[in-house]
Amino acid sequence: MYTHQASHAELSLRYLRQHYQQELNQCTARDESTGQLLRRHRHYLQLTQVYLPDETGFCSPILFPHFIVALDPSCRHRRSRMRHIRSCDEIDIHGSELPFLNPSSPWFNLLQNECDRVGASATSLMMSRIRRTLHEHTLCETFALVYCWRLLEGDSGQDLRADCLSDQGEPKHWIRRWLEADRCLAREIEEYLFFAFYPSWSAFPPADNPRSR
Repeated sequence: MYTHQASHAELSLRYLRQHYQQELNQCTARDESTGQLLRRHRHYLQLTQVYLPDETGFCSPILFPHFIVALDPSCRHRRSRMRHIRSCDEIDIHGSELPFLNPSSPWFNLLQNECDRVGASATSLMMSRIRRTLHEHTLCETFALVYCWRLLEGDSGQDLRADCLSDQGEPKHWIRRWLEADRCLAREIEEYLFFAFYPSWSAFPPADNPRSR
């Protein structure tokens, strides 16, 4: 029987993924009326490991939101390795150095952390600029999820960076354009945001919505 002996890099990434998943689990919202964790929200907080197409310019593997990856009907990025995988410069991951996620915008935070880890410093710097532009956590999360989807579709990181900031540094238009172009993606992100910011909705009480049960 063939057994695969995991490399130090693979073990480090596995450890990091487990750490991030624990962080994401702690972000699960609660129903204010019952105190119960919202199981549907936890569905949107699952992490997976993907190998991005070469065109993106990202080395692989990278950690991504599972529900975004699942939108790809062929699962070609989730399950299969690309023919020529660029290796990342892995570093030792120690408990005292593990990065933490901002519970108000975990996917934005995770994407930026992963960009730093795999050496995509230009994208990480762009996200820092966008963070200062998008003051609402909902917009930051939406941006990160749309950006992940475009990378899965094979858009180059360089083109995405230029596109995001081309409209006078206004990424809101970029977000809106892609959500209008892909209604399936828009519905999934809208559903995630509903649960992620569950306690903050006042105009439409979430407890009255059947999706919360």
